[in-house]
Amino acid sequence: MTQVARHDIGNTALKRVRILDQKQSKYGCRTCRQRKVKCDESLPACQRCLRSGRSCAGYARVPRIKVLVPQQHSSIIEPIGSTPSQQPEQQTMARLTLAFFALDPHQLHNKAGAEFSSVLLPQLAATRSYVNAAAGVLGAAYDKCVLRRNDHEQNQLVTKLYLNALRQVQEELQRPEPDTLPLLVSAMLLAAAESIQHRPIDALSHILGAFTMINLGGGTSPEPTYPTSIGPLPPNGLVESPGSAHDVAFSVDYHISMFAWGRSPRFAPLPVTNEMLYPASVEDLTSGHPALQQWCQHFIAKALEPEWEERIDFPPTLVTQQDYLVAWIKRWLRTYTLLFDAPRAQASPRQTSHFRILKAQTLTTFIAVSNVKPPTQVSYDAYAPQFEEIIRCAEHVLNLHSSTPTTPSSTASSSSPLVPYSPLPGIIHPLHFTARRYRDPISRRRAIHLLRHAGIEGPFQGEFSARIAARLVEIEEGRAPFKPVLSAEEVLPMSALEDRRRVYGCWILDGPAHQKQEDEDGVVRRVMKLSRRRGVAPVSRWKEGDAWAERGKVARCAHGMPLQVGPLNNPDGRGKKGYGGGSEMWEVWEEVVVVHG
Repeated sequence: MTQVARHDIGNTALKRVRILDQKQSKYGCRTCRQRKVKCDESLPACQRCLRSGRSCAGYARVPRIKVLVPQQHSSIIEPIGSTPSQQPEQQTMARLTLAFFALDPHQLHNKAGAEFSSVLLPQLAATRSYVNAAAGVLGAAYDKCVLRRNDHEQNQLVTKLYLNALRQVQEELQRPEPDTLPLLVSAMLLAAAESIQHRPIDALSHILGAFTMINLGGGTSPEPTYPTSIGPLPPNGLVESPGSAHDVAFSVDYHISMFAWGRSPRFAPLPVTNEMLYPASVEDLTSGHPALQQWCQHFIAKALEPEWEERIDFPPTLVTQQDYLVAWIKRWLRTYTLLFDAPRAQASPRQTSHFRILKAQTLTTFIAVSNVKPPTQVSYDAYAPQFEEIIRCAEHVLNLHSSTPTTPSSTASSSSPLVPYSPLPGIIHPLHFTARRYRDPISRRRAIHLLRHAGIEGPFQGEFSARIAARLVEIEEGRAPFKPVLSAEEVLPMSALEDRRRVYGCWILDGPAHQKQEDEDGVVRRVMKLSRRRGVAPVSRWKEGDAWAERGKVARCAHGMPLQVGPLNNPDGRGKKGYGGGSEMWEVWEEVVVVHG
């Protein structure tokens, strides 16, 4: 059995004398075994550790499945009308889903999100068999991909539960008046199960199918119902929400756009209130953040349309909208500073952690909106204070500054706790954006180190994002393999990374020709494409007969494609024509990256 998590048990703070007459757990987590106390063996984390304020270090082997569900959920998890044949495996995995939804490791949920995870989802799982089945699929996918690290024995269980959930959802859809909200929640759970298995296209299909169902049902259509012209935001009051299904659909819609940067939300820009535009309280920040993010996503998607993609200049309407959004973001950040960063600011630790996530997301949006069409990548260097604040927010959220070093000096010897999971966008995208765009060699390595501890958020996996960012550092700095810690002599000033060395685009390829590759040992690889201005070609890291493990997790794609090759320090900038979109201005090439394994 693959080891679920690693932990430095040499930490003297965890040592404790064994209590007399107390049986030590045979399958307990590492923390309880080191402390020599009885472990409750619950998944995804030991509740004894959490109640005592300790970090659960995971299990050396997966314990006998025992999932802790909050007391108020345990008596209602079994769906009404379910058959006995559905119970054992499906119920165990559904409980696992409720458990990690309720844990909320990074305090991502606001009040509405907490009510969804603690009230709505357990109720639907107890009263709708198809919601319970979809929850079982997500739990099985999490168990396979996170807890058991792609144990092949779990593949059949995931497939079995998935087919059963699809059958039940289809039966519900054939009813004359299907329940919209439970079906939407089922689609969200199935999409999350696909995302955690690295199937983003299938995940999006579930969500789009749910939107289509809502559209056909009438009354809660995601089609534009508000003015969509690019211009000053209307300061009118909020439109009354058509219902809870609309609220959930809107949240899912703008979350997808936060995951898929550049994808325009299906819902039209929301009307806003004066309280949103000029926030003065915590409630104003909370209510205004989704609308602010959604408006900015619409703007970014508009600016990246083919009509403007190859042009640096903007039409006056887009310039006006950009100025308006930047001013709105600055007001939001100014109010945040007054409420949370002022010397006399009083807020609970949980509230502060949640709002630091919102601040990191808002800072990322601020940089992106301000530089949506940067003439060069050097433009990002002017936003060093914002990038540094994103890193500080992430350190606070992940709580690494108090438990483990915030510098990657001990990356090789230390390890992360049990991988946390959340279906909501949180801290991974701001950290990945920082690691890619902020060229300070020390700070971007801090961001990469934090990514390795960030867990999983929707389709984003912190460890995978860290590998991609580390590869970009290798390419831009012209030295490999990636070094998590630099000596004083090795630190390069940002000015040394000329624009022609900087990677502009990096994306994972999906489609029939670029299916993920999985070895017998469970190592999964995907093809990614990179692009930058012509002048320097990436170093070729492929050598005939080299083993995958000897190529630093990323290597050239080896199916005979005409790839861009040449040394990174090529002074004359000559190289072969790039593959798949290469031109006189851009060089494009492909590499293979290890997803996990």
